[in-house]
Amino acid sequence: MKGAFKKIATMMHQAEPEANFSFEFWDGDRVCYGDPSHPGAVTLRFKSPRTAKHILANGFLGFGEAYTGGDLELEGDLQTLLRLGIRIGFDQPPLSPLQR
Repeated sequence: MKGAFKKIATMMHQAEPEANFSFEFWDGDRVCYGDPSHPGAVTLRFKSPRTAKHILANGFLGFGEAYTGGDLELEGDLQTLLRLGIRIGFDQPPLSPLQR
């Protein structure tokens, strides 16, 4: 699960290199781009691998459910995180082999 979110973080950074954000995982591992003390920075904390799996399986809906259920913590600018997710097509289903 962490590997998938590290790839997502890299894609978000490539889409908007000036963005300041970090993902913190349940085991203390962290991926960070930019300055976490910047006023527009955002930190997303995953409390468990189950939370990460749920978000990957359900996109923004899973994100909302995890956040309201207390399985995910967010510090900073939510709009930055959502904007980056939209820019990389986080909620778009992958193409099937036939579509490719």
